[in-house]
Amino acid sequence: MRVHVPYATRDLWGYLHDALEVDGQSTLELLFTPAIDQDIHATFLRQIADRDPTAWHVIIADQAGFHLHADDSRRPANIRLLPLPPYSPDLNPVEKLGDLVKDAICNPLFTALRPLEDAILAELQPAAPKRRPGRRINRSGLAPRASKRWRANPKSHCPE
Repeated sequence: MRVHVPYATRDLWGYLHDALEVDGQSTLELLFTPAIDQDIHATFLRQIADRDPTAWHVIIADQAGFHLHADDSRRPANIRLLPLPPYSPDLNPVEKLGDLVKDAICNPLFTALRPLEDAILAELQPAAPKRRPGRRINRSGLAPRASKRWRANPKSHCPE
């Protein structure tokens, strides 16, 4: 006879928005958020647009429901969206980077989001440009962009 014990599985959800410049300086932009919707996606696009306001940024994106459409008024003026055909993540260059990170951190059990975020950042460090101005990793959804001080001590500016 088996003993059945009731339990409740609790999952924590976090979302990583990532963009990798594939031509030029290979800048890596990241945004960790506790939720995902079009307003948060618009925030991430503004983060990319603000990195270099004089440049045109072409964003290759799948057609997920939370991605903005090309005619959305929340899309920054210097952002152009290039939608991929449905069900074709293999055409998006940043997906390959995501696959490498997933392969490296797939087996450990993370009991909180913070250690998972730390593991993701540790895996992304070799891919990120080396401490150049303009490189930002924003860990807490809608927090202000990271500064040089953040890069020296990231834990001092990140909420738990």
